[in-house]
Amino acid sequence: MSTARHERNSALELLRIISMFAIVLGHFTRHGGFNFPVDSLAINRLWLQFIQLGNYGNDIFIMLTGYFLVKSSGVKIHKIFNLWLRIFFYSAGIFAIFLAFGLVKFSQDLLLRSILPIIRNQYWFASKYLLLYIIHGWLNKFLVSLTKRGYIIILLAIIIYCNFFIDTSNTIKFICLYSIGGYVRLHAEDFGNKKFIWLGLGLVILHYLGVIALDIFAIEFEYDEMMRPLIILASLCLVIGFAHLNIKHNKLINLSASAVFGVYLIHDNKLVSPFLWEEVFNNSSYQESPYLIVYSLFAAGVVYISCTIIELARTKIFKTLSHGRLS
Repeated sequence: MSTARHERNSALELLRIISMFAIVLGHFTRHGGFNFPVDSLAINRLWLQFIQLGNYGNDIFIMLTGYFLVKSSGVKIHKIFNLWLRIFFYSAGIFAIFLAFGLVKFSQDLLLRSILPIIRNQYWFASKYLLLYIIHGWLNKFLVSLTKRGYIIILLAIIIYCNFFIDTSNTIKFICLYSIGGYVRLHAEDFGNKKFIWLGLGLVILHYLGVIALDIFAIEFEYDEMMRPLIILASLCLVIGFAHLNIKHNKLINLSASAVFGVYLIHDNKLVSPFLWEEVFNNSSYQESPYLIVYSLFAAGVVYISCTIIELARTKIFKTLSHGRLS
């Protein structure tokens, strides 16, 4: 993650926090072991489908990365190393902890996946994000060189390529989302105001109504993939709206936002995820419970806050150790 020398926009940092919390909520559903009939219209199922809209969190996160980094120049090796180190630290560290407490049995495959998290795809999101970070300096040079018209043409071509013709790799999708965020930063004067937040939320509701329509007709379909253009548009509107939201610089928000990538690395680790949602919180046992909505928010909140504290503590320790070596 990049740390700009100037103060980050606290409104956009707040959006980063919201997007990561949405991802955690989505994982509560996705990895919770719930199993509803396809024709069920139960309130609990509708709620779980609503909070499963985690694609918005992913898209917003990458768009914000483009927004914050597009004006940076060059590739800073030490920042790439620090990003890799953070991924390695949690992958290898969590494996060591689970092994020490007897929560997992040793295997060569598990060891290799833990010490080689990028090559072994321990985290699909982090692997693609690291690649994006490595190439972002060269990508920035290309994006900055484009005219507004050329930029829009390139964006439309990539969006069409990703969404209508080819089930392409997440790397291309990340480049597309990064470029969209970069356009907002480079050509912000072209965009409106904070009312775009309401437009973005309206599109999210429209998306959700489509999900309910499929429920009514008992149709199973990869609706999120079909609605990728709508998800991208809604995410873009939210980024634009928050970019125009007047929030004074807030140290607490900015500090919390600095930990969001760590929140992902901890809670979505392939060892931690089933342990959290199946063992600790036992999500599926609340499938028919009238308290599911409250419980899901509670569980996601506990996970998010706990992971934030762990990541901030890790950052503090690493900084102390680094300063100790240099002194």
